[in-house]
Amino acid sequence: MNSSLAKEAKICTSIPATNIKNLQTYIQKALSLGSEYIEIRFDYMDYKQIFKLQPLLKNYVDQCIFTCRKADEGGLFADSEDIRIKTLEELSKQHPAYLDIELSTVEERPELTDNLRSNGSSIIVSWHNFSETPSLDKLQSIYSRAQNLGDISKIITFAKTFDDNTTVLSLVKSAKKNKLVSFCMGELGLLSRTLSVFMGSPFTYASLGKNKTASGQITIKELKEFYAAF
Repeated sequence: MNSSLAKEAKICTSIPATNIKNLQTYIQKALSLGSEYIEIRFDYMDYKQIFKLQPLLKNYVDQCIFTCRKADEGGLFADSEDIRIKTLEELSKQHPAYLDIELSTVEERPELTDNLRSNGSSIIVSWHNFSETPSLDKLQSIYSRAQNLGDISKIITFAKTFDDNTTVLSLVKSAKKNKLVSFCMGELGLLSRTLSVFMGSPFTYASLGKNKTASGQITIKELKEFYAAF
């Protein structure tokens, strides 16, 4: 990347690891490809494995986003909500750079962010719509709720039309720089997924390979090649 603009394009590679056996290999590969952050999706694995992770992640934890997504926001966590919250609390003790928590969860449990933040992590408050992209006014209202509860907000929608990219990019442009991650899922959302970092998002998300955590996600290799053209 030659331009200062391209250097601003930070990437978080999402890893849907089902066990810890190959996790370190995946992390090292993503970082070697230039990923600034790694999202580990703990809802893809047995939560009991988190107690074995600290030695494995100690050299990478300051580049990690820990996510344990609940089912109604696209996650695979199969146990109770109380156990999921306890899992998040245990994960916070490993001091990742960020913990991702859903807006609905934080609004139901307003004490949770302070509890998790007390271990030194920043909080990403996230909201997802897997069927459409609401109006800009609606999204700005959601952002207003989220920004008061966490350190970074994350608003992800689904693109049904090309114009949905414009809506989401307008949202990013109107937000405080580096305080909102927002783009559209789906094949039609590729534009906002790649360009949101140039509008003010602190980073965007990519996959390591074929195992994707969201519709329309592209690989870190593809993203890096795209940004290198700038």
